[in-house]
Amino acid sequence: MRTIIKYYHLLCLLAAVVFAGCGEDPDPNEIRADMYFQATIDGELTTYQEEDEYINIIGDWGQGSDADGENQYIPFTCVANEAALTQAGGNARSGAIGIILTTTDNLTAQQTGEQIVSADIGFGLRSFDAADAATEGGFISWVDENGVEWTSNGTQDDGYFRIMEYTDLEAPAFFTHKVIAVEFSGKLYNGSGGVIDIEDGRCRGRLIQY
Repeated sequence: MRTIIKYYHLLCLLAAVVFAGCGEDPDPNEIRADMYFQATIDGELTTYQEEDEYINIIGDWGQGSDADGENQYIPFTCVANEAALTQAGGNARSGAIGIILTTTDNLTAQQTGEQIVSADIGFGLRSFDAADAATEGGFISWVDENGVEWTSNGTQDDGYFRIMEYTDLEAPAFFTHKVIAVEFSGKLYNGSGGVIDIEDGRCRGRLIQY
């Protein structure tokens, strides 16, 4: 009888441990989704991934000519808070990466994609104004909880931007035929004199081509 009681108590203890474990929230910085953006930003580990309240967005940052008369192409991927989609001020709490390409030719979506290869491509400079010249390379955009955008458009003395994966998407959608994964580390600027570090970054998402 004592043996039965002992086993009963052990079973109750095991059930309590299992139940308690099931009630714990998952680690928000543990990558569980196929599409994600993660980096240590200004000393804080920040993770967005395609589950819960986050979604992998594909969109259009635009294309335009720069000071050298070249067309500027920026295929990109973004992971943002779903609530941010309805905010007029921007995609609050979001992370995105882009690949800046410049050419005097008018490229099709396929031709744009063919210029991207898995390699250490370094950082580029995006031309936000027709008077500026663009530089080919990687580009980062991070929008903080206040809706302020920080980008890699600035000096990157010790930074790196590496394309680790560039493969076909198994189920292509409109304008999205590729999966891209990158690793990066460098500086982010808010355009008002602010600068912060972004370290040990990695992002994986569907890449838009246009």
